[in-house]
Amino acid sequence: MRKIIVSTIVILLSIVSVCFADAGVVVYADYNRQLLVMQTDSYGNLTCAETFGALQFPEVGEVFYGTMNSYGMYDWYNQANDYYITATIDEFMVDEQEAFRWISSH
Repeated sequence: MRKIIVSTIVILLSIVSVCFADAGVVVYADYNRQLLVMQTDSYGNLTCAETFGALQFPEVGEVFYGTMNSYGMYDWYNQANDYYITATIDEFMVDEQEAFRWISSH
């Protein structure tokens, strides 16, 4: 009985953590330089990140969940294709012009 309760709590916590995670859509993906730009809200704000050792590199249009509005290294989850990537956020809440400058500087 105790195992069932603990298992239920773990499942509920993992569902809640995905529900409250940031979401972003890949709008730019450069496989050679391992760069991603994600649109993270309906206002067009962008997050610029570098990935590390991605076994499956994201494509434009894919949706990821995880922390996207804070500097640092985070794991992002693609629920549709069931895989994770690790990304370091260099810029967040930037517009298209600032994202282009970021891409050009790498």
